[in-house]
Amino acid sequence: MIKHPPSDLVLIFNTSPLIVLSELSILDLLIALAQRIRIIIPDSVLNELIKNMPSELRKFEFKLEDIPEEESRFQIFLEGLDPGEQGALKLILWMRRNRKRDIIFVTDDKRARKIAKELGIKVFGTLGLIELFKKSGLISIERALELINNVPSTSLYITQKLIDEAMRKILQQRRKR
Repeated sequence: MIKHPPSDLVLIFNTSPLIVLSELSILDLLIALAQRIRIIIPDSVLNELIKNMPSELRKFEFKLEDIPEEESRFQIFLEGLDPGEQGALKLILWMRRNRKRDIIFVTDDKRARKIAKELGIKVFGTLGLIELFKKSGLISIERALELINNVPSTSLYITQKLIDEAMRKILQQRRKR
């Protein structure tokens, strides 16, 4: 995980973490984070969100980027993923090839995470995002623990093992102080 987010960090989102942040009522933290680092929501993800866009997301200034057609050569790796995941991964592959940036794919989808890792793409989900909010100074350790504890009450299916692991990481930050 990132110690202090560098200004050249780019987070490219899939739909699920945005929905979970909305369900936790913490989209304002994402908006605050967007003042420090670049956050991109690809067109394909926005199209999925439009159906049930939370009102908090309407305040967010979307940075949309089209995916160059040349990245369709990766289509074979992306089969079985929804259009938002495919669009985000294609955009990451294009950006990684054309820009020197630290790019992270933010998704909770297990299959999308596996494919991203196979393609050498850094990835984390909602729990990693909560940790990033903490490391960025946007929330306290106590608030991070509370949010992690509340994740199972959202639409995200997550195991207790992952919740426990995320809580341990946050508590380790307290010991390092």
